[in-house]
Amino acid sequence: MTRLARESENGIKLDINFQHTESGDTSLHLAAQQSQHEMVQFLFEEEVDLFRRNAKHQTAFTQTTNNLLMVKLLKKQERRFFKNIFGTSCCEEKRLRDKRMFNTLNSKYNSFSDQMKGIKVILDLENK
Repeated sequence: MTRLARESENGIKLDINFQHTESGDTSLHLAAQQSQHEMVQFLFEEEVDLFRRNAKHQTAFTQTTNNLLMVKLLKKQERRFFKNIFGTSCCEEKRLRDKRMFNTLNSKYNSFSDQMKGIKVILDLENK
């Protein structure tokens, strides 16, 4: 049981997604901006809202593009989120969609190629 859950049982109500009244930043926004990896990980364990936007319509992810480790951590959590909801991450879904599209285009190309070979054979026969 996490510390927040224990405190909640003691009657203290904490809003893990509380937003500052002016900036709209959440604890995740602040932790991500300050590169506090352990705090961000803790907030994920507490099921913080990864997609909550501040007053500038920015998520924690859009604010941390200059910190590669933090971006990776946030993207990893985003993939987990989509995997839990859809059974697959958005990246996996895109790969599957791209693979299906490639297979479709490849079969159309092969069909077209076969037709062209057939036309070439006919033209060769007519020229002899």
